[in-house]
Amino acid sequence: MNATRTFAVLTLTAALAACAAPKPRTLVDLPPFPAAEYASLQQNGSASVTGQVFMKTAGGTVQLGAGNAVILEPATSYSSAYYAAYGNRDPEPPRDFYGQIEPLQPSFDPRRNQYVRQTTADAQGNFAFSGLPAGRYFVSSKVVWLAPVGGGAWQQGGTVTQEISVADGQAVRVMLTR
Repeated sequence: MNATRTFAVLTLTAALAACAAPKPRTLVDLPPFPAAEYASLQQNGSASVTGQVFMKTAGGTVQLGAGNAVILEPATSYSSAYYAAYGNRDPEPPRDFYGQIEPLQPSFDPRRNQYVRQTTADAQGNFAFSGLPAGRYFVSSKVVWLAPVGGGAWQQGGTVTQEISVADGQAVRVMLTR
């Protein structure tokens, strides 16, 4: 009788555990905004960055980042912390127990905005930035597409990020992919 009761309790416990909400995903907090570090950055220069954003499917087809935003921002302690945690993400955001999308990233300090440059990739995924001061930068964009799976489609791809360096007057070409 004890074995039967123990089995019933264990079965009920396992069934209830299967219905329990998963542990919430925790976000990586950004460090405090380093105002002095950003204030020391030059805003203009003679360097340029051009490139193309794309990804390859498992079958070898090239998917372009056409029409997507491309971000370029100085590599600082603040941006490095962000890109270390969130730089190359998959397209499907995590969902909570109720199917609601959980936040993908922390909120940025608004003072960062004046140092971030943004453009839009053309139909071939090409992008360009000019008038850059020498330094290290993060270049980031996304490439997503739908792949047929069974009777539906599954989102593939994700965010692509690379850290680059440019010297004064240098023109750098970036193949932004992963």
